[in-house]
Amino acid sequence: MRTKTILDFRGKYSKLLLFALGAFLTLAAGILDVLMGNPIFIAFLYLLPIMLTGWFVGRISVAFISSLCGIAWLATDVASGHIYSHVATTIWETFMVLCLFLIIGYSIAAMKMILHEHEPTQ
Repeated sequence: MRTKTILDFRGKYSKLLLFALGAFLTLAAGILDVLMGNPIFIAFLYLLPIMLTGWFVGRISVAFISSLCGIAWLATDVASGHIYSHVATTIWETFMVLCLFLIIGYSIAAMKMILHEHEPTQ
């Protein structure tokens, strides 16, 4: 008897539903980030929808959800009162966070693709 893995669950839910769940989780992370305030960095909560989208939906959706997470992160950072010394610092930090989100999302999507290619056939 073969052990079930996360690869066995593909196709159980529609990609659109999983994408919408990723967008909702992004919104929830942004709201929680505002409530927690500036001193607490909760990047992991932004990574949950990115990883979910990367694994179950695909690379194109990862770009959109990562961008949405980057925008939410910037909006909550500004809303929480974080003041940067220069506008270029704000742009640079947002760009770095977006790059981090994209790298992790694309890595998860690539990992799933590689695992799927090497999955034993029945």
